Amino acid sequence: MKQTGVDTAEEVQVDTLDERMRQEAVKKGCTSSFQGVRSSYLESGNHGAEEAVVFVHGNPGSSKDWRDLLGQVGAFARAIAPDIPGYGQADKPKDFDYTVANYARHLDGILEPLINRPEEVTWFDGGGCHARFTS
Repeated sequence: MKQTGVDTAEEVQVDTLDERMRQEAVKKGCTSSFQGVRSSYLESGNHGAEEAVVFVHGNPGSSKDWRDLLGQVGAFARAIAPDIPGYGQADKPKDFDYTVANYARHLDGILEPLINRPEEVTWFDGGGCHARFTS
């Protein structure tokens, strides 16, 4: 019999359930601070793991840009997606030095209490500049 490529209702329902379970595994409302500037972050996977895959959003953007992927990566590794200052749920102080070098310092500072070291850093757009300085 020839495949039509049409999913049955049962297959679609299982896919939707699997996706919902991955999304529910993403923890929201987490925060970390460095030099008095708070950054929210999303997290999935084993919270106690010393290593994590870190996802850095671009400019403009937020940790929510990585939400779908976090749910999937959390099935096999710890994953963290922070908001950098000025974006998402992070603080937006007027006196913050909004330069690539200072974003990198901030990223290092907020990750230090969370993980021993990043296992992998993933980014897009301006997030690459921030992440590159942290390596």
